[in-house]
Amino acid sequence: MRIYFVIGFFLSGLTSFFSASGQVSDAFTDGDFLQNPTWQGDVGDFEVQNQQLRLISVGTDTSYLSVANASIDGAEWNLWVRLSFAPSDNNFFRFYLAADQADLKAPL
Repeated sequence: MRIYFVIGFFLSGLTSFFSASGQVSDAFTDGDFLQNPTWQGDVGDFEVQNQQLRLISVGTDTSYLSVANASIDGAEWNLWVRLSFAPSDNNFFRFYLAADQADLKAPL
């Protein structure tokens, strides 16, 4: 079974940045999240700017990215997030350490 590291963003007004360490590592220093490792999901809703992943969607829908990994045993998690809005019940950030599927819009 593959385990997916996922980052989910919900609704509008969110600006966030993400980097990971451990079995999967992506500091976004190459300016790209589509290769090495390959993130999947709503790739058109994100960009890498100044070595930081940034949500660029202005809609009111869910946006997410995930990356596959065969094992999370012994993983170390490092995360930095900046939210440029006041979170609410309808506008929030959610980070999943692991999921059994890549699509966060489907029932987990």
